[in-house]
Amino acid sequence: MITKKLRQAGGGRFPAAGYNEGKVLEGVADLLLARNVDERFLRQLDIMHAVGINAAGEVERYMREHSQTYGNSKTQNKQFHVALSVKEHGMDRYELADFAEKFMERMGYGGQPYFVYFHHDTGNNHVHILSTRINRYGIAISDSFDKMRMQRVTDEILGITPEKERRKLFSYSFQTEGQFLCVARSCGYNPKEEVVDGEDCLTLFRNHYPQLTIPKVEVMKRMVPKEDSLETRKRKERARQLKAILMKYRQLSLQQQIPAQKDKAVTKSDLEERKTLALSGLRHKDGTSFNEAEKLQVKWMLKELRQKLGVDIHWQKDKNGIIRGYGIVDHKTKTAFDGSQVLRMGEWMDIQTKRNEEKIQKSKERASESRREHVSSMPSGSTFGEAKGSKAQKSIGSSGQHIAINTDSITIAKHKNGKHYLRVIFNNFGHSEIFFLSKEETRAYLLATNAQERERLKQQFTLKYLFQAMGGSHDQNREWEVGNGYDGDNGMGMKR
Repeated sequence: MITKKLRQAGGGRFPAAGYNEGKVLEGVADLLLARNVDERFLRQLDIMHAVGINAAGEVERYMREHSQTYGNSKTQNKQFHVALSVKEHGMDRYELADFAEKFMERMGYGGQPYFVYFHHDTGNNHVHILSTRINRYGIAISDSFDKMRMQRVTDEILGITPEKERRKLFSYSFQTEGQFLCVARSCGYNPKEEVVDGEDCLTLFRNHYPQLTIPKVEVMKRMVPKEDSLETRKRKERARQLKAILMKYRQLSLQQQIPAQKDKAVTKSDLEERKTLALSGLRHKDGTSFNEAEKLQVKWMLKELRQKLGVDIHWQKDKNGIIRGYGIVDHKTKTAFDGSQVLRMGEWMDIQTKRNEEKIQKSKERASESRREHVSSMPSGSTFGEAKGSKAQKSIGSSGQHIAINTDSITIAKHKNGKHYLRVIFNNFGHSEIFFLSKEETRAYLLATNAQERERLKQQFTLKYLFQAMGGSHDQNREWEVGNGYDGDNGMGMKR
């Protein structure tokens, strides 16, 4: 249950009347109940709601009439406006109505006129309560420490006591103080380190007010020892399952086409998610920030993990606000983990980048394997290519099979740095290779007297550099030379 006191209004105004009645007119809210209100006025409201007339002015006029101070108070903040929200459908409208009555009674507003509106415009059931701080004697009800009182009253109605909360927190399995802090945050607390009576403690705040104080010594005693083999095995098994879950939902998040929406106000359904969805510090492995669309994908993923699987993610930021790690609280098994125990953040968040890198690496490996197969399977008495205009073709023989590999060209050109290079393009592989020639090779090519000699040299250079690209020639005793007229060169310009 989230209890929130909404903005006060000066000048004796009641703007919450316009807000709630406007929602009724839109069809996303209903007047759930009213207490200490004239029956005649309620019948008038029912008629106006039935025929679709905005009753905001009538409600505000009624509240003003019942907020007369008669000189007994100088306060101008007369409106009392509160929102009570539960997660999703944790309470239906009737349970919320009963809660609202108990809440107003314990807050000291049980005798005041008030209206309770049930809103169904978000994913979380919630009600708004509109009342006045001025009692029948014209005296203002004190609003000092209202937020703290509201939280205490809420806990009392729900049966939440400090001892119960303490037992709840320590029912989780954790091995470090950081993991315990993640558990506290998942349970709605904001933990802070304090020294109480000379002892180091963790004070748990809710709505900016302290709710529970736990000595650090007690936290250390409750830690699961790493020597506990049974608990360690359970944690490792659950960590393995969580790793698969995180990878799956990260993959699913990348498929979500969520348009980025700028300048959109945070809705009430987002109140519970603000802490875990502070995504401004997310960075890719290369240091670049996540863009808005990527942040929305991560937001979708975290919401799915929380709502469907009961898995909370808590970010760990450095002093510059950059997210460097994360913690996990698994409410299903009541276990807390460091993110590194489950899945390194770089592997998880940059899964798309990793996938692209793997594709590029596999593509390079396939191209390298294809080149290796191409050269190693050449018959010893064959030449690399037969000139056919601007194209050349080679048949690779392997176990009686021949695969035709076409090349757009085997060319030699001059680079802008002044050196000559050899370019070989393989159509079947969708791949090209470039090799810079030595001075001797360049000289031999430039001094060639005819096209046939140049073509033979290109074939010779191609074989040489492809063998070298694989890490060496077929025969380490062979010497590579340039020129022509060798004996026993097997048609490839090689001499033993």
